Amino acid sequence: MSHNEHRYRGDEMFGKLFSSMYDGTLYGHWEAMVTFQQMIILSDAVGIVERTPPAIASRTGIPIEIITKGIEVLEAPDPYSRSPEEEGRRIVRLYDDLPWGWQIVNHAKYRKMRSEEDRRTYMREYMRVHRKEKRKQQGLTDVNSKHVLTVVSPSRSRSRSRSRSNTLAQGFAQFWAEYPKKRSKGQAEKAWNKLEPDEQLGAAIMAGLRRAKTSAEWAKENGKYIQYPASWLNAKGWEDEYAATQKSIYARV
Repeated sequence: MSHNEHRYRGDEMFGKLFSSMYDGTLYGHWEAMVTFQQMIILSDAVGIVERTPPAIASRTGIPIEIITKGIEVLEAPDPYSRSPEEEGRRIVRLYDDLPWGWQIVNHAKYRKMRSEEDRRTYMREYMRVHRKEKRKQQGLTDVNSKHVLTVVSPSRSRSRSRSRSNTLAQGFAQFWAEYPKKRSKGQAEKAWNKLEPDEQLGAAIMAGLRRAKTSAEWAKENGKYIQYPASWLNAKGWEDEYAATQKSIYARV
């Protein structure tokens, strides 16, 4: 990680802050800069912040007056902004009839920058391990007459298995808590375990679920068209495209 950027992890939230923020047109609006940093950290995988100003203040420990003043600046047009989207606004409201819930305008652009850097980091680590293994193979002699048997300790194997089971269980518990139609929990958990979602897939599933919860389709007739959770998982529902509605019947703080 370079000296001019920071990463934050906590719960399912993941945000990245760039030092260029200090050089932009938020200069002189320190309340907006502080508030924007917190919203980036608290946003989900697609840049949505579904929290009220008091909830943001409570979570971050920043006084509500600063958060409120910062939001006013972030929601306002900025003719000097380097990004023309939404007339330079940093955040836009998700719902016309609610005073909270925002989409970070340029989240996709910065997420792409992060993904490209993560990909480069992964490839550097992959090549480092590959070169290390290659040197090890070059140092072996008479490999055809020697056989190395690696014995994995049963206790270590059980420990790894328990750790993986716990991770799957925690991920499913979060999914089940947020899924609006709680039917056939056993089948849903079986579908989740079959997917064996790692951190990246788990984040994608939860982001897709939140998009679905704000969709017009799921809002119809008090959720009549919401699939059973197992069916939704088996059908890779998190990859579906949904038509958004202005107000989610499952809005959360």
